[in-house]
Formats: sequence, C-alpha cells, structure tokens
Amino acid sequence: MERVIKEELVHHLEKIKFLPKEQFGFRHGKSTTTQMIIFQEHVVKEASAGKTIDVIYMDMEKAFDLLTFQEIISNLKKAKVSGKLLKLLTILITRRKFLVKVNKSKSQTTDSTSGVGQGFVLSAILFIIVFAQISEHLNLFKEILHFIFADDLKLVFSYYINDFDPAILQNILNELFMFCSEKSITTNPTKSVHVQYGHPNPNAKYFINNAEIERKDVTRDLGIYIKNDLSMSHHIDMIYSSTNCKMYSILKKVITNNPQILVKIFNTYIRPNYEYGSPVFNISQKKKFAESIEFLQKTYTKRIFLRNNPNSSYDQIFILDMLNYNSMFFQVLK
Repeated sequence: MERVIKEELVHHLEKIKFLPKEQFGFRHGKSTTTQMIIFQEHVVKEASAGKTIDVIYMDMEKAFDLLTFQEIISNLKKAKVSGKLLKLLTILITRRKFLVKVNKSKSQTTDSTSGVGQGFVLSAILFIIVFAQISEHLNLFKEILHFIFADDLKLVFSYYINDFDPAILQNILNELFMFCSEKSITTNPTKSVHVQYGHPNPNAKYFINNAEIERKDVTRDLGIYIKNDLSMSHHIDMIYSSTNCKMYSILKKVITNNPQILVKIFNTYIRPNYEYGSPVFNISQKKKFAESIEFLQKTYTKRIFLRNNPNSSYDQIFILDMLNYNSMFFQVLK
C-alpha cells in the first residue's frame, strides 16, 4: 500500500511542479550522477574563467529523525495534498511506534514523536517535500547556486579574487542556520566541509554558528571522492582497494567452480563498485581507472578459468568471451 501511495504522491508533486530543480533525490530522470555532471561542468566553466569557487558541503544532522509531525503535515498541505490522502498520510506519520533492541533484550514500545521513520517507504519523499522549503529560501540569494540530493546540500559561491567579499556567503550560511533551526533541521558544522576549486584564496573562511567549517582538499560527494582540482585519483585508489578486498574475500569463501554462479557474484558484489559514477570521469581519468581495475578483472576471470581447467594455460580473451565480458577498458569508456 505504501508503495502505491508513494507513486501517486510523486506523480502529484511532479505534475504541480512542487519539487525544486535543485533536488535530485528520488526523482525520475534525476540521479547522483546527473547532479555530479552538472556540478562539475559549472565548476570547470567558472575555474576556466579565472574565478575561485568556494563549495560548502552541508551536513544535516539526523535530518530524517528531527522533523516535527506538525512541520511534515504543514508541508504536505503546502504541496496541495488534501482529503483522504492527507488523512491517511497523517495516520501513517503520527501513529508510529518504536522499540530499542540490544542483543536479545527489548525496550518497551513507545510512540514516535518526530521524524519520518527510517526504512519507511514514504520517508524519502516526505523528507524532500519538507526540504523543498530550503531551496525556496536559498533561491532568494542570487549570488550562489545550490544542489540537493535528499538531505545532502552543497552551496556554490563563485567570484573573482579581486571582488572577494566573505560576507556574501557567510550571511547566507547565517540565514540558513537560523531558517533550519526554526524548521527543526539541525546543521552540523563539525561534519560540514569547505572545498575550494579554481584560483586559490586562503582568506576564504566560513562559519556555522560561530564554528569554522573545515577546509579539505578531498571530500566525498554523493559517494565519489573528488579533489579540489577535480581529479579523482583518490577515488580510483579507494575503488581499487575496495574492489580488491571484496574480490579476494569472494574467491576465498565461495568454493563453487560453476562459472555462471561466480559471474553472478561478481556482477552483484563487485561490478557496482567500479561502475557507479563512471560517466562523471573525464576521458583521461577513465583510461587511468580502466588500467588500474583491469588487473583485478584479469585475476578474477583467471581464477574462474583455472578452477575449471587446472591443467590448462590461461587465455584471457577466451575466458572473457566465454563469460560474455568485455575488457574493463572498453566497459568504462562506453
């Protein structure tokens, strides 16, 4: 039932164009990859023009848990949700219960007093309905851009170094902090990050509630590690390490010799690691990525081949054809 309600609710929101264009989460035709491509194209354009680009990656602490029921229902009404659907959603939101389990011990069941419920089918869409008001507020400030994926928010401020005025972005951060506090959304300065792209400006420092936002050269943006020069060497290293560990763990623990089973395991647990976000890579990075991962695929396919043909010499082209695989180099360049 919840899935049916979600589909109808999403259709309604898209029809009335309620959700802001800056929100890429849980929407048809939008994704983390789409947002990253648009964001990187903007940064490259501004940096090529000689500008400095300060990006603040905001951390919304326990955002799904702290929203009041009143705030959620109020925003549903703002989204023109009414009648029986509003009544049904109100019941689903306000009549939830929870308990805490530690080992085999359980607490008493208690009424939920806030939040949209982790794991609740409707949680994400209810949250982005509430979060839409942040976009509405930020769009009042023409000096910045912002991008949102669910509760992941980044503010983008571009300027020529000679025109630098830290008060522009700082005032927006102050306004955002106050606005979020009023809406029961907590911003966490210790987990927020400042990354500077383009022309360096050491004087750019920003604060949330008087706590300075840490500047970093590398940050994790929607699952992709990105450096302040837009290179992804750190991400490639992380993916290589993660893929390598998973591959050897599978080869060690799975004792079957069946190629079809081993390929399915590879496709399920390993391929998503290196395929996620690959359209974001530029051509030179894709080549480096392909070269670094190719060895792992060769190793895995070689193990499959030798498990079934222990006395035969390994032929990579043969095994790739047999398993209906392309070379890693061609996969990531598609």
